Amino acid sequence: MTFNFLKSVYDYLSLLGILLFSLTFLIDKNQCVDIHVHDTYYVIAFRHIFRILSFLLIFIWILYKLVDSILFSKQLIKIHVYATYLFIGLVISLIYWKDIPIYKNQFAIVWSNGFWDYFGIFSTEIQMYAICILVTISFQILLPINIILGIMKRIRK
Repeated sequence: MTFNFLKSVYDYLSLLGILLFSLTFLIDKNQCVDIHVHDTYYVIAFRHIFRILSFLLIFIWILYKLVDSILFSKQLIKIHVYATYLFIGLVISLIYWKDIPIYKNQFAIVWSNGFWDYFGIFSTEIQMYAICILVTISFQILLPINIILGIMKRIRK
């Protein structure tokens, strides 16, 4: 009798979640991300980001296990899971890439002549990451769509 734990694409979500959670014990406590939002300054430790991502992956895996029998399409599963991997990779690379220039010009917000082009003042790298992260987050809607279409398909039979 063989144990075949990783038999579907979404089973790798649990493996990645466990890996990310185990990395939280190896990360230095002092490594953190500084986020500036208006007049507020947030400091988030890397280990907390990794734990949140690992719990998100485990939650998605459990959800897939619970609704496996009613899912509509295996192609939607693959697209959703691969987009989730892409999102996790982008978040991890973004927090470790320290030297990203945030703004094209440090005075872009102050000297905008009344025109607030928020997206245009950011550097090309930040725009690229913002677009990639928005696209991969939008792919997260595929899981509920897959569940709803699967339920509709079962009701019609």
